[in-house]
Amino acid sequence: MMMMTQFNLQPSTKNTQTASKREEPQQSLHVEIQGVYAKEIAPHIAPLQKKMKWYAIAENIALVIGVIVIVAFFLPQAIHSIGALSSLGQLVQKQPLILVVPVIGILSALFTLKNWLGVSLKKQLPFQAELFEWLVGNDYQTLIVTPLLKTLKPSLSIAVEGQFSSATYKNSQLFTKPYEGYFSSEVVSDTSEQAFKLGYVKTDYVTGSGKNRQVHIIFDGLMASIPCPKATSGQTFILPDAHEKKWGAVAKQLQGMTDHAGAKLVTMDNPDFEKAFQVYTTDSVQTHYLLSTKWLEKLTDFQKELNVPISIALHSGMCYVALHGYESPFTPQQDLQKALTASGVYTQYIRLKKLFDQLEVLQQIGSTLNDD
Repeated sequence: MMMMTQFNLQPSTKNTQTASKREEPQQSLHVEIQGVYAKEIAPHIAPLQKKMKWYAIAENIALVIGVIVIVAFFLPQAIHSIGALSSLGQLVQKQPLILVVPVIGILSALFTLKNWLGVSLKKQLPFQAELFEWLVGNDYQTLIVTPLLKTLKPSLSIAVEGQFSSATYKNSQLFTKPYEGYFSSEVVSDTSEQAFKLGYVKTDYVTGSGKNRQVHIIFDGLMASIPCPKATSGQTFILPDAHEKKWGAVAKQLQGMTDHAGAKLVTMDNPDFEKAFQVYTTDSVQTHYLLSTKWLEKLTDFQKELNVPISIALHSGMCYVALHGYESPFTPQQDLQKALTASGVYTQYIRLKKLFDQLEVLQQIGSTLNDD
């Protein structure tokens, strides 16, 4: 049986020293990235942390200034009105509880004002992901993601402004609908496997014009091309089951291409897999050879873990994988401040490791997993 080059994603165990308990809560990292974090990440993310800290300070200062300006504007009018309220002085002295309602009203107004100013300020400035891009930019991928990828496999590299080839997208034959808009970013390559690519892709087409103009998404998610020397005969497509309520819309869109490919539906001997996927092929013998029972189990588990629709094309010596709606694993998903801490870096590492572990399983089509 032909051997395939596989990802070597076992974590490094060179550094077995655990982090000190005197570090900040949750800052201790698992042994696999302690070394790379201490040597290659921590010294370089301090400037990024300062950027985020100074933005938070500037935001609070702007908020305080806004409150002061508004109070200063209304204060003269309030003082002028005191004369008109002097007649209430004696009443207040006799019944001080009469002030409870106005005081509560004033405090509520100030609280509302503070929140309004905060929302207004955030609308005027980049916020959340846009804020992170504004302050940190590509430094996150360069200083954090790149060392973590190298920990998974030294030959992996990321091109933040790179593009997943539109030719590869078309060659997969997973999406036969012609696109009008094509966007891609954050492409990971493997120097030991030139055909391997992983990147974010978004394609769409437009109908109508003017007020009736609508943009329709064809694909929005993560796409990978993986060498698969065993997939040389016919074409096999593994698509989400149209009867699965969660993925029905995606499945119907994808399965519209099977007539074009000349593929026919085949049944696999795995009930759990059949509930989640449908397999179309132009060569059923080849398909049953490639897709072992154990591999089908692994793919089913992968789909459950990701909780997104997965479609796969096997042909021309390649395995094309599309993860529909899968958010980029190369940008932080947690709190922006936490993303630049040790615990945030470890969270990022876990996300990358899980994804590449699963891609390694997909690469084993027709190989070791068939020995079951």
